[in-house]
Amino acid sequence: MAGHDVLAITLRAIWYYLARSPKAMKMLRADFQQLEEEYPSNEPVPYEKLSELPYLDAVVHEALRIHPNVGLILERLVPPEGTIIDGYRLPGGTVVGVNAWNIHFKPELYGDNAFEFRPERWLESPEEKVKEMRRNLFSFGAGARGCIGRNMAMLQIYKVVFEFYRRFDASLVDPEREWKVKGSWVTKQTGVDMIVRPRKS
Repeated sequence: MAGHDVLAITLRAIWYYLARSPKAMKMLRADFQQLEEEYPSNEPVPYEKLSELPYLDAVVHEALRIHPNVGLILERLVPPEGTIIDGYRLPGGTVVGVNAWNIHFKPELYGDNAFEFRPERWLESPEEKVKEMRRNLFSFGAGARGCIGRNMAMLQIYKVVFEFYRRFDASLVDPEREWKVKGSWVTKQTGVDMIVRPRKS
């Protein structure tokens, strides 16, 4: 699997927040229904079909937003001639960077409820606002130095989430217990103990 650490972090975030959000889980299952009828469980669903599921897309983007997988700033060097950023003159060679954890919780970008897991924000917002939210999603970095494995990771996330939830139900062992997050280059979570059961037909 591409970028196994960050992929596992993102999947863990999806499992955790869906287990804590019954409404979101119900809406995701409704989103899956047509493809589950069209493709038997022994036949994998093509990514092209999965990428057209609006609520699955919203869940993935919301998980990437609310739990960025990189905990440190994404560093860049100011070019030798220097630059001006936000009115400040920075000399060449200065290390600058952004932190996804800061950007992803800005109310002016993601609303006053930015600290809530709410996939609907990606569906209810006007098209221009959604474009702005996507532009500011730094889970894979951005620009020329963005993650080269982004497309492969997204393909894997969509397929794993769909194939897992079409077969299983997952619940937290202790729904009241918060997970623990270790902040470093990657933001690994612990304390996400789950009960996984085969889905009833």
